[in-house]
Amino acid sequence: MGAILAPGASVNTGFKEGEETEEFWDSLGGKTEYSSIKNMGIAPGFEPRLFHCSNSQGYFHMKEIYNFNQEDLNNNDIMVLDVFSTVYIWVGRKSNDKERKNALKKVESYVQTCTDGRDIANVQYVTIDPCSEPINFTTHFPEWEDEVAERWLELDPYAAAMAKIEAEKKAAADAKWGKKEEVKYESSESGVTHAYEVLKKGCPEGIDPTKKESYLSDAEFQSVFGMDKAAFYALKDWKRKDIKKAKGLF
Repeated sequence: MGAILAPGASVNTGFKEGEETEEFWDSLGGKTEYSSIKNMGIAPGFEPRLFHCSNSQGYFHMKEIYNFNQEDLNNNDIMVLDVFSTVYIWVGRKSNDKERKNALKKVESYVQTCTDGRDIANVQYVTIDPCSEPINFTTHFPEWEDEVAERWLELDPYAAAMAKIEAEKKAAADAKWGKKEEVKYESSESGVTHAYEVLKKGCPEGIDPTKKESYLSDAEFQSVFGMDKAAFYALKDWKRKDIKKAKGLF
């Protein structure tokens, strides 16, 4: 092979994986992390396969994509990369709940039909999110560009436009009325209590007006409501509201 590719070269040397010289790696710009056939668990001659999974047509289907590249990863759906002993399930950020729920079951059914000699019982199923792809995944694509991957994290145009409108509305309201400061109430768990008659007539400074009853002492709470706080808060929300209205604490 060396004689064909470089007929004029003075040295034609072949290397087995793992036995490369420093000169070999230097000529390639330096040794970096890469995935070998051995550590990827791929059988000789096996070609990785990419599938597109979607329910956009009213039913969940899994369609193979030939001669695939990174641009084929559809952020609206689920993509499946079969690399023999491992099957990656790439979950697009805009895929829907039904697609996510049905993907693994569909992939497992697909693997059961494979007749390529793989050990079906030991096939690994790995779920990954966009922009968190391991090298054992990305190495199967002709090229892998970070610029392409970053687009998967962008908001869709409609969501981005709505977020911008909301931000502008909030900024306009803040400019006109001033920013609303968060009101901090004295926690009823701090031990602060108020008499029933005081709470019934108004709202003392520092207490949460929606939880006036919680500022009663345990003894007075029992006297007013005929039950302890634990029993009261175990009631349905509508029931608690009705009782508080009747007691003048709503």
